[in-house]
Amino acid sequence: MDKTILLITMMCLLMACKNNTIESQEAVTEKHDNELNVIEKPSVAQTFKTPDGWQELTNDTSDYVTDIRYATTNNFVNEIMYDCGKCFLRNQAADALHNVARQLMKKNLRIKLFDCYRPGPVQQKLWDKVPNASYVTPPWRGSQHNRGVAVDLTIVDANNKQLDMGTEFDFFGEEAHHTYTKHSDEIQENRTLLKTLMEQNGFAPIRTEWWHYSIAELNHLEVSQWEWECD
Repeated sequence: MDKTILLITMMCLLMACKNNTIESQEAVTEKHDNELNVIEKPSVAQTFKTPDGWQELTNDTSDYVTDIRYATTNNFVNEIMYDCGKCFLRNQAADALHNVARQLMKKNLRIKLFDCYRPGPVQQKLWDKVPNASYVTPPWRGSQHNRGVAVDLTIVDANNKQLDMGTEFDFFGEEAHHTYTKHSDEIQENRTLLKTLMEQNGFAPIRTEWWHYSIAELNHLEVSQWEWECD
């Protein structure tokens, strides 16, 4: 009888040890899994920050009105190219444009922005849509917009009405050329006002587009690929 009791006691002790071992292993496993969950949990996305050397121009101030056309279908390819409309320029171009804006404000006028920095991938999308160098700069060459040194713009009055420039933005015809001479005196004066102020502040035009200006001395910069985030 004593041997039987002793045997039962030993078996109970062995079972208790086994259970404790299993519970300990389960606890270790659970702790390990929890640690993995913490490690593998996606981090919260950081708020987008304008890259160094660049500025964002918005209509939050009285200087500008934004109408970023490639964030809409109101453009020459009739497709949305940007997920959201934002205007970024390199510091030198932005600072020069601020000077133009201040001069126009003295005349109770403002700048309306159609397009600014255009990411390299968007240039590729435009080229895929219209592979014609007469209308779209080949992406492997890169446009001034891709370098963040060009801006497409016009002038609006105190009621945000655009001054008559003779054609719409992105009109591809001789009427949009600076050399076209058959516009009214009013249109010529409006174009001259824009061109004069832009050139006085370091911007250069191109012959075929009254709305396009760039900082020529920065045209050597590399094409940028970064894309902004939408709010």
